[in-house]
Amino acid sequence: MKKIFRLFTLAVAGLFALSSCEDVPAPYPTPNPEIVDNGEEDNTEIAPEGDGTEANPFNVAAAVELCNSLGADIESSGNVYIKGKVAENKTTDATISQYGNMTFTIIDEGNEKTTFTAFQVYGPGKKKFTAVDQIKSGDEVIVCGKVVNYKGNTPETVGKGSAYVVSINGKSEGTDTPADDPADTPTAGTAEGDGSEANPFNVAGINAYMDGNFDTNKEVYFTGIITKFKSGEEPGNSYGNATFYISEDGKTGGEDFYCYRVMGFNGEKFTSAAQLKVGDKVVIKSPVTIYTSSYGSTKETVSGKGQLVSVNGKAEYSSGEQGGSGSTDTPSGDAGEFASNITVATGANAYTDGLATVNGIENVATVKIGTSKAAGDFTFSVPSGKLTFYAVTWKGTGSADVQFKDGSTVVKTVTVKANDGASGNAPYTMTVTSGDKYEIEVPAGKTITVTSEKRVIFFGMQSK
Repeated sequence: MKKIFRLFTLAVAGLFALSSCEDVPAPYPTPNPEIVDNGEEDNTEIAPEGDGTEANPFNVAAAVELCNSLGADIESSGNVYIKGKVAENKTTDATISQYGNMTFTIIDEGNEKTTFTAFQVYGPGKKKFTAVDQIKSGDEVIVCGKVVNYKGNTPETVGKGSAYVVSINGKSEGTDTPADDPADTPTAGTAEGDGSEANPFNVAGINAYMDGNFDTNKEVYFTGIITKFKSGEEPGNSYGNATFYISEDGKTGGEDFYCYRVMGFNGEKFTSAAQLKVGDKVVIKSPVTIYTSSYGSTKETVSGKGQLVSVNGKAEYSSGEQGGSGSTDTPSGDAGEFASNITVATGANAYTDGLATVNGIENVATVKIGTSKAAGDFTFSVPSGKLTFYAVTWKGTGSADVQFKDGSTVVKTVTVKANDGASGNAPYTMTVTSGDKYEIEVPAGKTITVTSEKRVIFFGMQSK
């Protein structure tokens, strides 16, 4: 009798739980109902607890019991909160890069057999995840969303980004890199523009346009700042197009739009990775579509139909290249250009004994961080607070995010591009362009830590 009453109570909670987390549009990976195996299992029976509210979340046992009471493939009518310990996260980098959501299993402490799947969930604040390691085995999480018993055997959240992680280890702040100040936090913008050449949509505008009735054959104009390229589809790939994300402010983790296989000016092919870079503000014209697959739905440009209209306000590439010109905007080759005048202290997986030939200049001193499996770091300080440097990441890796930290605060993130000469062992032989040179400001006189999850080679590091 108690069991029947308990199931009735949970069913009512599923039907009437307050919907305090909003539906979030998004695309995403397929179910992965793996049961954790950490060696010797602890399968002590855990009693269902909680009422599914924010103040008193379900534990995993209660969430599973609710899903079972609903029947196969029947969604709860309201959102519920669920608390548990992460057992396993098999989300891939590719999923994070394209969709920004995660799928992982959670358990109650003491029972590794009874699992609940957080399926295609966004991060705290309903923002997209930016790295797989933002959710790790052993983390305590609270998840909010509708639930379903998928195919009658997998209790999980309803997918496609409609659920999200409320907190990780008790912290409910966003999972992105800390911003310089609150104004830097990515947020959804106000829809602007009408899609004309004279008044392009902003990112929020193109997304809002696609929420209504739209013509997939109609070209519209929209604008935004490039946040990252899809690996292997940077400008200069063998197909001559480029695939990238844009956002309103150039930051990841907020509202964005997927520019899929866009062509260069006048529909011509891109010829070099130097023609576009992260941080460029672009205007694009293209018909748009909502691509739907078993992974979900994505708002994007129609493949091969989009083209550049302007880059940073000009009808030419940011590096000075014109479509098909073949120019690489190569630095002059002055040895002083590639020399370093600052001292670095190596940390984990960092090496200062390498040399390179860069644009024909031999014996250029390099700093390399990272390995194929581990991140690396080094530290430096500059009296003026200004630094210029060249940086490239490993051949075939697409791009890498390099963080400059003052203590635990990230003061700058730079996205660097791959270089075919960055491979094997030193000495390296590389050709670089002005697109591989960066100028940043960091706190003067402070010890700055430089780190990246991928292998990166630095040279020409100069205090200004």
